[in-house]
Amino acid sequence: MKEISDKEFDGFFKSSFEDFEVAPSKNSWENITQKLDKKAAKKKFPIYWSAAASV
Repeated sequence: MKEISDKEFDGFFKSSFEDFEVAPSKNSWENITQKLDKKAAKKKFPIYWSAAASV
């Protein structure tokens, strides 16, 4: 078995996956939006608490 260098090995994978694309599921964007909305809601309360504590 022929040994290949790291560059040859990397080049093989790079060329193999160069045009590879994954199609997202139908509700991917909906799930992302829901998670972002939850994170945004969680971040608002500590800001108000820190403002009240500084008074």
